[in-house]
Amino acid sequence: MRMNHALLLLQNSDYSVQTIANKVGYKNAGHFPGIFKKTYGITPKRYRVIHHIP
Repeated sequence: MRMNHALLLLQNSDYSVQTIANKVGYKNAGHFPGIFKKTYGITPKRYRVIHHIP
């Protein structure tokens, strides 16, 4: 559920990846990109480049 919310924030906001990690409940924002990549096979930054809605 947290990752689904992170996807929406990456697509529809300009929040930093660290801010998104905090907003979806990760206390250690440095841990978030690894979990995201393990879940979706892509880093949060790369996901945003591909899917960001301006």
